[in-house]
Amino acid sequence: MRDVLRDRQQWGMEAMASTGSSAATLAALDILREGGTAFDAAIAASAVLTVAVPMASGAAGDCAAVFHEAGSAQAWSLTGLGRAPSRATAEGFRARGRSTVPTFGIESATTPGLLGAWCALHERHGTMPWPRLLAPAIALAERGTVVTAQTARWIRENISILVQPEFSGLYAPYAAAGAVGSRLPQPGLATLYRLLASSVDALEARLDTSVRQLSDRLGGFFAEGDCTVRCGEIVPAVAAQVGGLDVATNPAPTQGVLLLQNLVLYERLAGRVGADSATGVHLMSEIVHQTYAWRIENLGDPACAPVPDPLAQSQLRDLSERVDPGKRSATRYAGHYSDGDTTHFAIVDRAGNSISWTQSLGLGFG
Repeated sequence: MRDVLRDRQQWGMEAMASTGSSAATLAALDILREGGTAFDAAIAASAVLTVAVPMASGAAGDCAAVFHEAGSAQAWSLTGLGRAPSRATAEGFRARGRSTVPTFGIESATTPGLLGAWCALHERHGTMPWPRLLAPAIALAERGTVVTAQTARWIRENISILVQPEFSGLYAPYAAAGAVGSRLPQPGLATLYRLLASSVDALEARLDTSVRQLSDRLGGFFAEGDCTVRCGEIVPAVAAQVGGLDVATNPAPTQGVLLLQNLVLYERLAGRVGADSATGVHLMSEIVHQTYAWRIENLGDPACAPVPDPLAQSQLRDLSERVDPGKRSATRYAGHYSDGDTTHFAIVDRAGNSISWTQSLGLGFG
């Protein structure tokens, strides 16, 4: 189905919602039909995705979005990003004999971020109450989302690391091939979203206590006060002009700026070369080699350390000089990227408000 529809242009007369789940798309469209904005619909769709696509997004995951208000030329960055718990210091890891952060387990956990993005967007642009926006996700979590072949595959491939009773008890029954087409209830998510719908303050207090208790039981680093729900941030997006258009994305600590580096460098180096030609593909591959290496060496959290301007002319010139148009160079980020998945959606309302939203758990089921 996806292959058939990929090359077809789809047109809407009043609004648009495109997500990775039919349930999320329908939830967003219902909000828009009831007079909600693209921002209301985004919160509803995001919540449904945590239920319908649990392997790629979750309430404790991260979010990076770019939105535009009708009638304004400014693009805005919305982020809800998890941070390391207060006791997860370099000294704390060394004291446990760790030389790096583990890939799996409680020691790798960060604070919840996605809920913070919802709260920031709702406080600034929400027009509908929390109970209405979260109702579709609550209903789906209670009655159960349909287990697709993709969901069953992700469960099978990750069941060996979903060893906590809370995980294995929920997901293990759906690892079998025969589980496709059955329903996966997630009562914990329904409870969480009902609490948010009733009170953000109550949710924050409950979440902080629950996560800290779980962390203590499993040997994690969380301390009291680490899990704040109001952690979302809205700031001006970073933008560059490419092909006569303004392209906007999220600033650091996200890696959104790599998109701008890649596009600016390609426009500078490709000339009239077609993007689908062998030369065009080679150039983009070489550019990505350099920008991802730049990311590893330079891109961090501005709250902790200064980040150089990724679009400074001197920086772009240095990256372009490293690109070899004639042959493949060594991959400078080898070993830093392997696998993972995420989910994305875009929504536009009839007034012209729009939002492009990505939410992720980093790796399958986080």
